[in-house]
Amino acid sequence: MNSSFDLGEVDDFATGALGEPGSRVFFLQAVRDNLVVTLRLEKQQVSTLADYLQGVLTRMGVMMDTPHEAMPELREPIVAEWVVATLGIGHDESSDHLVIVAEELIPESVEKEAATARFLLGPEQALAFVEGARRVVAAGRPPCPICGHSMNPEGHVCPRSNGHGSD
Repeated sequence: MNSSFDLGEVDDFATGALGEPGSRVFFLQAVRDNLVVTLRLEKQQVSTLADYLQGVLTRMGVMMDTPHEAMPELREPIVAEWVVATLGIGHDESSDHLVIVAEELIPESVEKEAATARFLLGPEQALAFVEGARRVVAAGRPPCPICGHSMNPEGHVCPRSNGHGSD
């Protein structure tokens, strides 16, 4: 069984990717004191997490142009503890922190309990993450204007165009 983590209020919360566009590997990283927790996830999960965090921040009354520090870089070595299956987001009104809960991806053929990771972010950390995550996601291949799937430099087979190539 892989380790579960409950870091509480984190010092740093970041995302990043390694590799070339089209074959990048994405990571989520939280740091508290000297403990660094790195998890692997998909590009779409990073994008969706940023979207949901922005929505929660908006409902909290936090303006997206509020001054904040930039999202920190991932700390090396970048070695994932496990792969993320699902992400949950909440707002702890008593502390005014955002709560992120990640659950490990477990193959159906494996009989074990999924590990979890729980992190608390301040609104400024969440703002920095949203901005930084959007930059990380945008640094990859551009989306097809028709279907939204990533396009390779040589184009792609667009499912919304009945499989015809896009140049």
